[in-house]
Amino acid sequence: MYSDWDYKEINLRIRKKEMVLGSILLLFLLLLVVAVIQRIKWLAMVSAVMLFVAGCFGFSAVLMPDFRYRSFLEDLESRLKQEVRGTILSVSEEEELRDGAMVYPVHIRLKENEDDHIVYLNASKTEGFPTAGTDVTLECCGRHIHAVVNP
Repeated sequence: MYSDWDYKEINLRIRKKEMVLGSILLLFLLLLVVAVIQRIKWLAMVSAVMLFVAGCFGFSAVLMPDFRYRSFLEDLESRLKQEVRGTILSVSEEEELRDGAMVYPVHIRLKENEDDHIVYLNASKTEGFPTAGTDVTLECCGRHIHAVVNP
């Protein structure tokens, strides 16, 4: 389900957002420098505040979700994988945020002990995923589905 393209795509998205955010911050910084040189106190104060707000908002609301998703992808590749065998009971239609990724909870009944279990399917990887009632073998990293081994 995951490939090198996912990692390249998130790096490209981060690079684009960094360029836009850097341009905006540079604009406010230049405005601040001009205001200080020209001794325009009110413009210097406004541009300093805007520089701070744009930096905080840009980093926390724009870049951090992509950094967390990239970290999620790195964790998927480096962690131990386990096989989960069972029958899919249902796939939720509501997305949730788990470990930096938007996911759908998948309820599965395990074969070995007839216990119900919840694993998470990445919202961008739903194409071709088996439907409810299908016996499957899933390769999971923690609670996240890494691959469908045997639909």
